[in-house]
Amino acid sequence: MLASGVTYGVMIATLVAVAAYAIIVSRRMEIDSVKNFVSAKNSTTSLRLAWCFFSAGMGSWTLFSFPAIGVDAGSWGVIGYTMSGVCGMMVLAVVGPFTRSALGENVTMTDVVAQRFGYIMQVYISFISVFYQFISLASELTCVAQLTTMLSPNAHSLIPILVVVFLTNLYLLIGGLRASLATDV
Repeated sequence: MLASGVTYGVMIATLVAVAAYAIIVSRRMEIDSVKNFVSAKNSTTSLRLAWCFFSAGMGSWTLFSFPAIGVDAGSWGVIGYTMSGVCGMMVLAVVGPFTRSALGENVTMTDVVAQRFGYIMQVYISFISVFYQFISLASELTCVAQLTTMLSPNAHSLIPILVVVFLTNLYLLIGGLRASLATDV
């Protein structure tokens, strides 16, 4: 087991390095409008975008899900879980260009929903998206806290959550979505 100070020090140094990288990479790219800052539309390749979706979709679940599935279902369960993560990226590779053209000048999919189905459906889809993001974010932050307390049982689980939230928001506020894309790959 590590001392709490060592765990906090390594964690903060790693997060500061990632945040600095994200800010540097995002600042090298030209941002000509608020829409470009928020969406980073057409700023990356399909393969890189697929990897971003893959890393965001799999996330911390890989640390807990694979061992649990391996115990419960064996090798075939792990293979099935892996294929479910990979198949989504294959679908994205095929459907992605069509989705990009369907968005037109809109920034988000909810803008397309508003254009096609109206404001009420846009609000409904927005609530579903926010709920999903809340669940995903809670899962990721819980994983960070559990890993920290696993390495250092005396460490307080709230500290890594606050540091991750602060530094992630900092580099997103400075670099926009491009900063997030830089850290996902």
